[in-house]
Amino acid sequence: MKKLISIIILCFILINGLQAFGISEIKENQNYEIVELINFSDLIIKEKEQKIIVSVENTNSYTKEPDYPILPIYSKIYNFPIGTIIDNVHIKFSESKKIILENEIVSNPVPVTFKDGKRVTYSQTKLFSDIDIYPEELFRYYPDYQGSDIP
Repeated sequence: MKKLISIIILCFILINGLQAFGISEIKENQNYEIVELINFSDLIIKEKEQKIIVSVENTNSYTKEPDYPILPIYSKIYNFPIGTIIDNVHIKFSESKKIILENEIVSNPVPVTFKDGKRVTYSQTKLFSDIDIYPEELFRYYPDYQGSDIP
């Protein structure tokens, strides 16, 4: 009798453990669509010490690449159950506008270190001047990303 109760308890624990990992929840051929409308304000352009600060309401972060312009971004992470297959990601942007700025946009700070008593800085201004548009893509999609912050 004690063996039977032990086996029942063990089976109960195993089944609940599998449910915690979503194994019992896998259902095939279910299609879902996520539609999200995100509205942004017009650019807010402020001048500070011969540089321009660009902001937009309803964004939640800024670009962080050293020595590149600080620009507002919107990022969102979706979490899906194990086994989810994403067939398509489609993003539609409103019409773009070209704005000519009189000064440079404020850049992110560059890392500084010391080697053999000499100050060493990281800079990619030369690289940035070679591209026409920054960032080069309007959006990024990370299908396999499993972190706490977007890279």
